[in-house]
Amino acid sequence: YCLIDFTRKLKPNYYSIIGVPRSDVDENLKSHFRHNMIHLHPDKNPEGDIGRFLKIKQIYEILNEEVNRVSYDVYGPSVLKTVNLSSSN
Repeated sequence: YCLIDFTRKLKPNYYSIIGVPRSDVDENLKSHFRHNMIHLHPDKNPEGDIGRFLKIKQIYEILNEEVNRVSYDVYGPSVLKTVNLSSSN
């Protein structure tokens, strides 16, 4: 419980970066992702930040899959390095 509580209080967390409350991920993740992509996509906005674009895309991929989202919620962003390494095989 303490680890989960600590992880939730980390700032900035993926939920705050993408602008979706943790309790509304299932309902609002896709719409927030699309909104961010329109403003940040290099083809749509030449002045957009490519680094932020790629970060938002990575966050969406993590939060969109329930297994990865639960892993992130429980263990924090360090577990995602393991997820990325295992998915590249």
